[in-house]
Amino acid sequence: MQRIGRSGFFDIALKCIFAAAVTFALNGYYFKNGAVLYFNSILNIVIFCAAYYFIAKAYEKADKRVRRYAWMASIPVALMLVFGHSFADYNDMREIFGSFAGFVRSAFYIMGFSLLFYSGFVHLFSYAVGQTEITFTAFVKKPSFFTDNAKSFFYCWGAIFVLWLPCYLAYYPGVFCYDVPWQTAQIFKILPLNNSHPIIHTLIWGLFVNIGIKTGSSEFGLFLYSIIQMLCMSAVFSYILRYLAKIKLNLYIRAGIFFYCAFYPLNAIFSFVPTKDVMSAGALALLFVELISLSLDPDAYLQSKKRRAAFVLAIFFFCITRHNAYPAFLLFFPVPFIVFKKYRKLLAVLLACVIVLNAVYNLFIFGALKIQPGSPVEAYCVPLQQLARTAIMHKQELSRSDLGMIEALFPVEDGSYNPRFSDIIKSKINGQLLLENRLDYLALWARLFVKYPSDYISAFLSNNLGYWYTDVIYPDPYSGRTYIETGIVGGGVGLFKIEKTDSKLPWLYEAYEKIAREDVAQKVPVVAPVFSIGFPFWMIYICLLLLCVKRSRLYIPLALLLTIWLTFMAGPVSNVRYLYPLFALLPVVAALAFYRPPAESDLREPAEISADKIKA
Repeated sequence: MQRIGRSGFFDIALKCIFAAAVTFALNGYYFKNGAVLYFNSILNIVIFCAAYYFIAKAYEKADKRVRRYAWMASIPVALMLVFGHSFADYNDMREIFGSFAGFVRSAFYIMGFSLLFYSGFVHLFSYAVGQTEITFTAFVKKPSFFTDNAKSFFYCWGAIFVLWLPCYLAYYPGVFCYDVPWQTAQIFKILPLNNSHPIIHTLIWGLFVNIGIKTGSSEFGLFLYSIIQMLCMSAVFSYILRYLAKIKLNLYIRAGIFFYCAFYPLNAIFSFVPTKDVMSAGALALLFVELISLSLDPDAYLQSKKRRAAFVLAIFFFCITRHNAYPAFLLFFPVPFIVFKKYRKLLAVLLACVIVLNAVYNLFIFGALKIQPGSPVEAYCVPLQQLARTAIMHKQELSRSDLGMIEALFPVEDGSYNPRFSDIIKSKINGQLLLENRLDYLALWARLFVKYPSDYISAFLSNNLGYWYTDVIYPDPYSGRTYIETGIVGGGVGLFKIEKTDSKLPWLYEAYEKIAREDVAQKVPVVAPVFSIGFPFWMIYICLLLLCVKRSRLYIPLALLLTIWLTFMAGPVSNVRYLYPLFALLPVVAALAFYRPPAESDLREPAEISADKIKA
């Protein structure tokens, strides 16, 4: 029998400590009333042994690069769980910093979760680096359907649309919620036409509102809009599937993406919800495909006039469908600019084209239609939340001048501040005073930030908790917002009257409502993460790290998704519909993380390959 030396005992002891930390973290996180290890519990013995084995196997992996990226993934996830738990319960960090015992306990939780997730990510990243892409020809004869030909595109388009129809019939004639009533009021000139919502969406929606009025049936206008949006979104998903076939993604993975497109409840419900976020989802999907093409073969892509034009138009279309899209793209653009050094001048020209197109569009639209700009107060969601929280929490400590400035801006009372919903404070603010004295209030904001940094951090992280903490359950008791709003608000606006839902499939309506308005899907084990509003960020972040480990340029399109998420963090409330564009792309993101492209020449158009041969 081989003797175990001193170093061997030390190694075993260290792994036992790590396994104990994992067990302690799982107990403390999931059993709030007692962070005590019950070693007499059979379940905890199983957890300890499994954690030891998992950690031991992970430490056998010798690749330093994999280990480094595994830590980059695991530590943020562990911090998210521990800090998110505190914010979910108290909207601040009192569970971590409220007492010395709480700090030590939280430190052990972070260590335990970090070790647990590190072990998992080491195995995942090692597999991804060593795996070989398997094409569908290794399994079956190349099918005539579900490839990159036109017939497959139309088949998939029709199949997705038909599979969404039962959901639409359950909500017939559609939904009238979110921002749509306010956009409808602009169409009837009850409110002035303004740019609070993307004007292109307001105008398109107005076209169908007018059709409903002229035909004498508002329900018909809503029905027509819903069906056309469903056709457009199903076509976008089919286009993605066709493109994935073109780059030779595994057949079974593409089949999984098809089922996600057709059966994932968010896709079915949002396919007919008349909100700007759905149009934005379609625009982002088209741009995402262009960025994949650019990343796989930049030479062929950027040397093609057709692809360059498609790139500019895709960016432009994406930018006009959401107000945060333009700044998100500007934040993202340095990534390809740095990566593709050879084409920096060309990329700068393409960026200039986007900026000019956007400027001309805004000049024409605002001038021709006399559109008023949206309220600039919308951009101050986070600073206002921070000021409100600080003023209410420290009212007695503030100087008379500082408190007087704040009270002139909004009432300093408990009802003025909701930690998860900034629309409350925006409704009470003196917007004109703020805009006329921006510099003074900016100085006040900075002065109080230096004095009360923890309140500022708590206000920021509470306001967007759902975007980064995966265990938030909706309906949110603070904001009062449901997971998806699927009702008829106010029975319509003006001449556009939609009294109620006339479901053709009441039993299916009830089933979807349990997902949209209740927390049924959010509490189902294994399935729950796919419905978490915080899940898209972590999915994208981990897949981006995985692609960096593989040294694959496909992290570039994922970087755009992260910049979009960053702009949402400055928004008024955590809402699933804002993140729907990211939800729609999640299976494609996961597929790219494990995709190993064939030779670059296989991805080019036949004409491009012929041109290369002629040059040779």
